[in-house]
Amino acid sequence: MEIRNAVYKLQPILDDPKYEGFGTAAVGEFPNSLPRGRTTRTWRMLRLAPKWVPVEVVGRVRNFNDYPCVGMSHPAFSQRAVDALRDLLEPNGEILPLASPLGAYYHFNVTKVADVLDLKRSEIRWNIEPITASTIERYEFDPRQLEGLTIFVLPESPVAYVTENFVERVKKHGLRGFRFIKVWPLPPGIHWLQLAKAEKHRQRHNGLPNGQTVKGNTVVIRLSLADPKSKGSKAEKQAVNRLMDQLDALLVDVNSELPAVGNLEGHDYGAAGECRLFLSCPDADALVEKLRPWLKDLSWPKGFSVRKRYGEYVDKAAPEEDVLI
Repeated sequence: MEIRNAVYKLQPILDDPKYEGFGTAAVGEFPNSLPRGRTTRTWRMLRLAPKWVPVEVVGRVRNFNDYPCVGMSHPAFSQRAVDALRDLLEPNGEILPLASPLGAYYHFNVTKVADVLDLKRSEIRWNIEPITASTIERYEFDPRQLEGLTIFVLPESPVAYVTENFVERVKKHGLRGFRFIKVWPLPPGIHWLQLAKAEKHRQRHNGLPNGQTVKGNTVVIRLSLADPKSKGSKAEKQAVNRLMDQLDALLVDVNSELPAVGNLEGHDYGAAGECRLFLSCPDADALVEKLRPWLKDLSWPKGFSVRKRYGEYVDKAAPEEDVLI
């Protein structure tokens, strides 16, 4: 039988700072439509629309990112994407508005649960067999059961999957920020995770000179705290948050499609007496020069230091060099 369809895992782009997603403005869980305590394969997604209040989201999402997601995992679409995909989305879930100062964005609650995976021919590691899968190492489907499906979840794996029709519509309209990992059909001996790793490798090098990756180098800013034995007072933590907002505004141009010079990955108070800000970048030297005017104007009561690391921030063996400001 000729296969006329294909199935993909739908994910946001997580490895390129150009495609930064949203976080929630308030502390707390994002509304969850996945029912708890699933004991059979006939469960259904909960509908959120009757009690939905637009969730306030924050983040420097660039205006060309049509699939920013919230918290990296909750589907979110731009207005442009909703307009292009509405006839595929509405029959399969709920389009729910988000509250963002950047424009109109929507959470998509996938409510279509399609029991179409061939459990006997697929390779599955179970948490609770045959209800909840921990991992699906190989997917097998009957193509006839996929007819009419565009975006759905599986009973044993409630993450978003899409078919070829969805992928082609995204490409036709030039929508961006979508990452499609093909899971079926694949030749014998080819694992979908291999394809995911290859795509991740391509994304890390996208638009950069040879030898550079989007997070290949690191710059660490170390802020000394007033009390060398503390892990930050309330006022100091508020000041750190303001500095991080400044760095985000300096590094991320929501209107630019150029590779980011650097990206604020996060911060910690891991060592008593200091706060560290971690910035990933393709080139630590270029990032320091970009930051130098800002660093020269930075007034921090107990002083600060800057260090370049010629490797990813998790690479403990990366060569380091202190920076004179």
